[in-house]
Amino acid sequence: MTKFACVLSPPIEPGGVGIVSYTTHGGRFVSDHYWQQSTPRHTRHLTLTIRHRGVDMLMGCNAVEDQPDGSQLSAINDLLCSEDDEGALITLTRDYLRPGQSVTIRWTVSRGRS
Repeated sequence: MTKFACVLSPPIEPGGVGIVSYTTHGGRFVSDHYWQQSTPRHTRHLTLTIRHRGVDMLMGCNAVEDQPDGSQLSAINDLLCSEDDEGALITLTRDYLRPGQSVTIRWTVSRGRS
């Protein structure tokens, strides 16, 4: 399991736009595939794009929005999951997130050859 945090400095101004990218090479993700993104500040629009390379088939894909009170809302209507020659491509968009909210994407894949 890998956990990390990222601090943007100077911070993005209210109404501003920022793009953060994370890439890893040589990692081996075997099971329990998920990405959780917290929003510590008001966020007008959040887009998460996940590219999972080296898989044969995307078997399942789901997304939820976690509320500050611990409840969850389905985010499946804002989730796009597809496959191409490189692997799986997953995109989630959510609008008007408040401090204390987070979104979680979970997916399962098939590997026909290792």
